[in-house]
Amino acid sequence: MLAVPPLLDDGFAAALAAHRGRLRCPSRRELLASIPDTGLPPLILARRDKATFDEVFFRAATREFVREWDGSGVDGSLVDVDALRREWSGWPVSSRTAALVQQAWLATRPPPHPPFVVPQQPTVEAPR
Repeated sequence: MLAVPPLLDDGFAAALAAHRGRLRCPSRRELLASIPDTGLPPLILARRDKATFDEVFFRAATREFVREWDGSGVDGSLVDVDALRREWSGWPVSSRTAALVQQAWLATRPPPHPPFVVPQQPTVEAPR
């Protein structure tokens, strides 16, 4: 099984970059406000505080990976690798980059075992 987060889909990322520009990620409020005729009530559009999990996710092992990261595992046409490295090296780290650090880490590791292959079944003719 291949898990593909929708926000990392090439088509979605390209559409978002074309819509909002490549130099900065819009806030939730800005992004929702830029979508015409959403019909969302103001309460939904308004900013609310929420929990953060940076301290749980960006712990010692992740920080070590970031220090040694060579920039591979992310699409350089969509991601500013130097800016991402600066983001990951500071604190607090934007949780919006959590999936990218996972993707970069996974891309630098060999798969744990050969890919699953469905064995060929012998062809058997049905009796007539």
